[in-house]
Amino acid sequence: MASKNEPRTSIALNIHGAAIYLFLYLPIALLIFFSFNKNPSGTLPVTGLTLEWYRQLGDDYFMLTSFKTSLVVALTAVIFGAGHLLGVRDFPLVVALLFAIVIALPLGIWMFAPLRRRATASIAVVDERRRKDREQLQARLRGEETSSGEEPSAE
Repeated sequence: MASKNEPRTSIALNIHGAAIYLFLYLPIALLIFFSFNKNPSGTLPVTGLTLEWYRQLGDDYFMLTSFKTSLVVALTAVIFGAGHLLGVRDFPLVVALLFAIVIALPLGIWMFAPLRRRATASIAVVDERRRKDREQLQARLRGEETSSGEEPSAE
């Protein structure tokens, strides 16, 4: 026999469930929304839409490394699963990993060539900046005038 409080409980549970989903997924949705904002601070009002942040993300060397690692993990899972499908129940995971690494090396070079070139260029820019900073620091330590025309500070 249904009681009088059953519909009220059902409505309360639905509201509570919706609040939990909003609490969990609204920040993710806002993060995705603001990732297309031209404004680097990620605030309202939205000044325009851009994919610049995603391009900069792709330039990163660590992104290239994570893509290569993901490729190895995916290939390991496929090889391990294929071994089980073929009936080899004692197929070691380490062997699947070694096969995946051997397959992923040339495949990664081919698949991620544009990303690898951009990552190499960004590494070259950082290296050049570090080289200039090192030369300026060495000049300051020798007491010479820096290239920006500033006098070394007497501390």
